[in-house]
Amino acid sequence: MWLAAQGIGLNDGEHLLLADDADGLPTASLRLLRDPALGRNMAAHALELCRRNYSHAVVAARIQRPDADARAGRSSASRWWTLVA
Repeated sequence: MWLAAQGIGLNDGEHLLLADDADGLPTASLRLLRDPALGRNMAAHALELCRRNYSHAVVAARIQRPDADARAGRSSASRWWTLVA
């Protein structure tokens, strides 16, 4: 499951709990039930990551710079990768 989070800045234990297989999901769920502070901290970190990287203002600013990307020799594919990276 870590592939699903790779490349978008998510860290296991900081923003979410990752499980490599079906057996890992109940283990992660129990960990959150036993440690509510962990869940609150991960939620706060995940919200901050979303606001910092994926808010409307941030994404709009990234979309509005295709001319700068073209002048720098970056392809549109690299511009779109910047949106999600």
